[in-house]
Amino acid sequence: MPAKSRYGVYDKLPDDMIYFDSNGLYEVENLCKGMNEEEVLAYFAFTVEEVMQSPSDWAWFNKAFKRGRSKAKHEMVESLFVAARGRQGKEASIAYLQRFGAQWPDSKESDGNDKKNFSFTVVLDD
Repeated sequence: MPAKSRYGVYDKLPDDMIYFDSNGLYEVENLCKGMNEEEVLAYFAFTVEEVMQSPSDWAWFNKAFKRGRSKAKHEMVESLFVAARGRQGKEASIAYLQRFGAQWPDSKESDGNDKKNFSFTVVLDD
């Protein structure tokens, strides 16, 4: 059998974990797309205080939660780029620019439909 060239994110968890295993952490990643930390822990019938008693569980829960949120944001950005190429392209483009650094002061009142020409400024990070 060939050696594993890459491990899964949760393949090498510490032995002192009480509450979570790799399957539970992958489930945390999925649940946190629409729930906060307390809600995710309640799904497992845990409290924040309980899980904090096990430093390894608390640390890995937080890693899984942050990873899940990052993956969800990535999925939404990908969806937004697909939408930006479709029928709702202008709205999706404006939503992206509002979120990621554009200066579009009147975007809530007007998206440019009432004018033939409109402009915006993109500010890039240093």
